[in-house]
Amino acid sequence: MKKLILCALVCAALTGCGGKLLLLSEGKAYQGTFDAVSKRIEIDVDGKLYAGNYITNQSYASGGGFIGTRWVGTTSSISGSQGRALLIGKDNATMRCEFSYQGMDAQGTCQDSSGRTYDMTTTSAH
Repeated sequence: MKKLILCALVCAALTGCGGKLLLLSEGKAYQGTFDAVSKRIEIDVDGKLYAGNYITNQSYASGGGFIGTRWVGTTSSISGSQGRALLIGKDNATMRCEFSYQGMDAQGTCQDSSGRTYDMTTTSAH
């Protein structure tokens, strides 16, 4: 756990651990940001700010074994490749996103509460 926190702090200090988010729909482009530490997305669509958190299917496994008579525990991260977000506007309008990711780059689709769909892509800050 200490290593995870340290990695998150180093990542935040060095790169911001985030990047730009782009939604494309009907010939228009909308820009936003994502933060990989807080797992937060913010995007402005026609003057309406949508914001919320995203989740991924990354998980952690722990285990261990005996070395002689001493138990040695281990923890490892199991990387995922899928994510989802629920973004909410000030008027309680929603936008739901599903995406695939590799590292800090992602591609997917979003749909707002009026049914409008968007292609989504991200680029990392570094």
